[in-house]
Amino acid sequence: MKTLDEAQNVLLNVSDEQWLKLIEMLTYGVLELNARTLQKTEIMYSVGHYPAMHFRLTTILNDPNDRNDQPQVSGFRFAFDQDIDDDVYIEPLSSDGFWDDYLEKMGITHVFTSNEVGIRKLYRFINEELHLWDDRLFAKVERPVEDNWRTLFDLNSPPGQ
Repeated sequence: MKTLDEAQNVLLNVSDEQWLKLIEMLTYGVLELNARTLQKTEIMYSVGHYPAMHFRLTTILNDPNDRNDQPQVSGFRFAFDQDIDDDVYIEPLSSDGFWDDYLEKMGITHVFTSNEVGIRKLYRFINEELHLWDDRLFAKVERPVEDNWRTLFDLNSPPGQ
């Protein structure tokens, strides 16, 4: 597999619609089981040991009469190690891997839980939908501002905004 440098970081070539499909796949059934609705989805690009996209998901209870109407904010990191082995890492933003003050700064209040996603299904999605392991060069993409949250989806915003 060809390793790409920062200028050709494959994560930057994934569209917002593709990221939303990933979130849908990872959360399928989880929100329903917990009687929650996805209110807002945000994305943030960061570079540490390797490039990563952080996702912040805000959910609310389906029943507005519930006594606990506070939104829950969870998140996960999707990283691509393009320097060593072109491997993908998906991990929750939780105290098991991140400092508590970092989570507080990021506004994370709960641990992200994904549904059961089979390895084959996940591999197919990463390979055939996101094309992270393709050897092709992508068109020049504008690099996003690092460590800056951007909204992908907001239930309270009209479509197209």
